[in-house]
Amino acid sequence: MATYSEYFDTLDFELNQTKEGGDRASNDKFRILPSTQATRYINEAIRKLVSLCPDRFEEEYIYTFLADSETFTVPETFQRLIALWDGTDNNWYIPSDSSDLEDGIIYSPSHNTLHNPDGWLTDDTLKMKAILYPAMPADNTADITALSDVVLFPAEYMDLLTLEIKRRSYARKGRKIDQTEWIEYQTRIARWQIDHSKITQKSYIAFQGHSFGRRR
Repeated sequence: MATYSEYFDTLDFELNQTKEGGDRASNDKFRILPSTQATRYINEAIRKLVSLCPDRFEEEYIYTFLADSETFTVPETFQRLIALWDGTDNNWYIPSDSSDLEDGIIYSPSHNTLHNPDGWLTDDTLKMKAILYPAMPADNTADITALSDVVLFPAEYMDLLTLEIKRRSYARKGRKIDQTEWIEYQTRIARWQIDHSKITQKSYIAFQGHSFGRRR
């Protein structure tokens, strides 16, 4: 896998923004996509593509509470929380959106929080099935030429990621990618949207809520 710095070399080539000699970062005035904005463009493009093919990014995630709490806030690294694990019934279930239930049921009072009336204690764990964005550099404005973080995206679709970034970069300048690339982009993104997990999985998620209190 390429680092962000290495991948920027690919973007430099694809956007025809290479310049002979000189420091890479100092070439920004010649670039459609400046080195100080490239990390943000890559991350935004990845997040868009994750939302169009979420199955490929589904994982189990275990959160450990560092303090007593009745609330869990879904991290920004989650594209979507799918289900919670009930260790008593050994089953996945989707939390209710209503508090009008029997005592002890974990429910979701808002789009990004879970509430547990019984509360979680320090070191309690919450096991979830979720769509997770790939790990990305925290600083979107860092000079990409100095970043050694790896671009975490399926290798067979890096061409689609490049086309998505190129399309966005050109749009910033009021331009469009050429017709051949536009057709390729549409073809690849259509394929991406129907390309699911490499492993065929049978779902055991229960679609009806039930009592679910504090679990370790």
